[in-house]
Order: sequence, then structure tokens, then C-alpha cells
Amino acid sequence: HGPTGYQAMITGQPYPVKALILQASNPFSNMSNTALVHEAIKQLELVVVHEYVMTPAAMLADYVLPASDWLERPVLNLMAHQSGMDFIYTGEGIEPTYERRDNYEFWRGLAKKCFARDVYEKYWPWKDVKEAYDYMMEPIGQSFASLQETPVFPEFRERWHEDIDPETGELYGFATPTGKVECSSTIIEKLYDADKAVPYYEEPFESPVSTPETALEYPLIMTAGARFMHYYHSEHRGIKGFRERYRDPHFQLHFETAAKLGIGDGDWCWIETKRGRCLQRAKLDTAIHPQVISTQHGWWFPELPSQEPWLGGWFISNINMCTDMEPDNCDPMTGAYNIKLAMARVRKAGPAPFNTFTQ
Repeated sequence: HGPTGYQAMITGQPYPVKALILQASNPFSNMSNTALVHEAIKQLELVVVHEYVMTPAAMLADYVLPASDWLERPVLNLMAHQSGMDFIYTGEGIEPTYERRDNYEFWRGLAKKCFARDVYEKYWPWKDVKEAYDYMMEPIGQSFASLQETPVFPEFRERWHEDIDPETGELYGFATPTGKVECSSTIIEKLYDADKAVPYYEEPFESPVSTPETALEYPLIMTAGARFMHYYHSEHRGIKGFRERYRDPHFQLHFETAAKLGIGDGDWCWIETKRGRCLQRAKLDTAIHPQVISTQHGWWFPELPSQEPWLGGWFISNINMCTDMEPDNCDPMTGAYNIKLAMARVRKAGPAPFNTFTQ
């Protein structure tokens, strides 16, 4: 569990965590309360990153191993019940350049070094991912190679749940224990709480209703994770053409709210919560509630120095400096941590806010 894992790196409880492997993941962007995440990773004896680009986490790592990209790896993708239709598509991939390796080769190589031969060969019997794909396709009489020659497109079934199982003679039904559409989840009733089996509303851990004392100091409801072109989460910040089109992070706020705070369109502003703060530029709008601000996520700056304390400026405009990762505030049913909301305040940062970091 991510939040408790990072807490354990710092406290050693319930047991010490000494090493971390990150694969195509930048926790300085995708985890909440990233100041805590940075502190936790700094405690580790070993950090290994398998990545496409030098992310802030890779800049801090002991070892960075190059990953093959989507054109350099074989692909087998099973699309189940998309518009009532199952289909499978494959892609061969070109030979990886330099020392780039796919995920399967990364983990198989690690297993070969770590385990006795009988254990290694039991769980990793295929020499490469293509052989693993062949094993996956055996039940339908196909192989990775044959699928490239003859794609599998089963007949479209509009009411597939009413098909009869040829072995039992029973309806296939839906993928629930009862085979029916469940308005009350039998899985949640069995594993968690019968009272929670029916959809219900619960006030967030931090809101004007649940924490009115916090709302006095931080009166705005912050929502994080707004999508925008030309990026995908924290990816593509290093592509020159994208950065030329979208250089700076922005947050949305209502005209009336901005007027009360003395903020103009395009002003750099501090967004602050109980956890921390970051810098983004104001984008004034009427299509948002006056008590709400909508912030962008995933921001870092590859053009800034890669050495510490900079690490690509992961902390400057990263909205997850402001979000919460306390285990007690995680979803009790799934363990999911909060990356979407907080009570916040906004203030104009002045004409040269980046001097805060360069001095």
C-alpha cells in the first residue's frame, strides 16, 4: 500500500523498507504529499528505476535502466467485452536500440539472479515475452505469430450474458457472484460491510462540512488533476514542441473570486494547503464555482538542473505538494489515497516568484 509503504521508509514501522524499484513511474508527480515521498525515498539504501526518460525520481536513483518503448516491444492486447465484443490484437515490435529492455526481460533477469534455479525455472519458464504470449494463447489454439497472420475477431454478440455455457447448460450471466446486475454488491457485503454494499455518499475527509475549522483558514475547495493538452499526466514535458505550445501550469478560478483576491488572468499564484504549496498561473473563468479552484497536475521542468536539490524542479508547480496521503484518510474499502481534493487558499505570488527557488 503506497501511503503506508512511504511511511514505513521513514519510520521503520511495521518493518524497515530499504530498497525501491520504480518502473515507468514518477512518484514525485503521481503520489500525494510529495514532500513526504521525497523524504521517504531519501532514506533508502537502494533505488532502481526502469524508465524511458530521466524523470525526477530517476535523477535521484542509484541505478537507471533504459526501458524499451512501445515500438520496441512485442504487444499482445486482449480487449474483453468492448461494445459487447472480444478481440485480440498483436504487434511485433522492432529490435530495441542500445541496452533498452522490455518489462518481461527486466523481471525475468532479476528473478534469475535472485532465486535458485528450480524456483526460477518454475515461475519464469519462457525465455522471452513472445514465448509467454504463446503460452497465453494455447487455450484458443493460437500463437503470438499466428495472431499476426490471422487476427481473432469473434462474432459480435449484443446480449452475450444470455449465452448458454455448453458444459453446464446454464446462462453465462454477468461477472458477479449472482450472475445478475447487482444494485447491492454481494462482494462488498461479504468482504467488507453489508451497510456499504449499496452506493452511498460520504463527506470527504477535508471539506467545509467535515472540517469547518480548516475551511476558515483555507476557504477554497481545490480539485486536482484537470486534463489539458499537450501532456499526459507527467509525461512529455521534455518534448520541445509541446513545451513551446504549453509552457506554464495553470489553475482555474472564478472571475469574482479572483477580483476579491486581487488576482489577474495569467498571474503567478501560490496555491496553499495544510500540507504544502506550489506555484501555478491563474486562468480566470465563469465556468467554475466561485468557491472552487481546478488545478493541473504532473508538472515538472526537465530544463532545470537534474542534481539535487532541483531534480527537474519537481516541487515548484507540483499540485501534489498540496494533497494528502495520510493512511487514516485513505479509502477504507480499497486503500486508495487522495489525489483529487483539499481545502486551499490562493494568493498572488508577485512579479518574480521563481526567485524563491533560485536565491
